Amino acid sequence: MKSNTTGWWGTAVGYKALMKNTSGRFNTAVGYEALVENTTGSANAAFGQGALNKTTAGANSAFGVQSMPFNTTGGNNIAMGWRSGFNNTTGSGNVFLGTLAAFRNTDKSDLIAIGDSSLYNNGLGATF
Repeated sequence: MKSNTTGWWGTAVGYKALMKNTSGRFNTAVGYEALVENTTGSANAAFGQGALNKTTAGANSAFGVQSMPFNTTGGNNIAMGWRSGFNNTTGSGNVFLGTLAAFRNTDKSDLIAIGDSSLYNNGLGATF
């Protein structure tokens, strides 16, 4: 929480955890580079190396190494498992449970992926 100025009720454990948080509140980051890019996002929970690494806004919960590391502004997502929701950037309201669940999804919302590699290619080439 190196940059924290007005954010409160946050917890950071690990190298660079919540490093750029300035005014985000109620965030918890545990692990190397967990929630690094978060500045104003509130109510995020990131547990595991690189979990929610690029998240800047939204309320998300990510549990697992590199779980939703590229999420930027997607909100109300739950990801649990190694690299679950890995490429999600702006998709919201998703539930990703399992190793590599919805791995290639970037912007689709309201998905439920349960199981190892479930919905792995979802969103890849989709036009709807």
